[in-house]
Amino acid sequence: MDEIFHVNVGSYTTDTHNVIVFKTRLWPYILMSLKWLIRRSGIPSSTNLQNGLGLIIINNLAMAIEGLITDIIIDHLDNYKPQKPKLFDELNKRGWRFKKDTYNKTFKKQLETYSSYKSIENLFLLRNNIAHGKTHLETNEKKLATDVIEKVKSVDNKYQQVRLYLIEQNVIRDKDVSSNADVLWTFNISKFFFEESLKFIQSVIHGNESSKKVGIEKEFQMVLHNKY
Repeated sequence: MDEIFHVNVGSYTTDTHNVIVFKTRLWPYILMSLKWLIRRSGIPSSTNLQNGLGLIIINNLAMAIEGLITDIIIDHLDNYKPQKPKLFDELNKRGWRFKKDTYNKTFKKQLETYSSYKSIENLFLLRNNIAHGKTHLETNEKKLATDVIEKVKSVDNKYQQVRLYLIEQNVIRDKDVSSNADVLWTFNISKFFFEESLKFIQSVIHGNESSKKVGIEKEFQMVLHNKY
């Protein structure tokens, strides 16, 4: 099978050596694997299995986006020398909010202005709960005086924000009956977030003003064009 590979190589010189640096990014491999999983045929019809895959996809999508945004910032500032500013350590240790704020301080065009950004914010709301294994609770309420059944709500605020966003985007329907199968991380929902993530990434890479983004552009093209 023909595959596209991209190699990132940089160099610097010390008092005694010429040093070659090979850089291997993680996010292209995550995205290629998720693309293969989501677009392949033959996924078992088991609801439990598909919902479990949805959890894995959502968690890894957020990981890929964090890695991409970090790489764009570091590539813009990096000269491949071993003495790295403290910011680089902070970017690799801290979460989405810090990475987003750092990106917005580094570049003129803010992340919030890019295509599908609102989907990405909701992806991270969902991922933050999933990554900590937070149990999802729904309430099914009926008014005593009228017997009117109200729409199902998620107890946790982050889960509820995601629910309302998915309803707004027509990914799920508002409902008045709870179900352990009809969760906020179904395989179909994870596919929605995957396609939205690709739109967001493509928009960011295209609109970013850095002169050092060529390697990242090439690797994202590798994600799009490799066929499995």
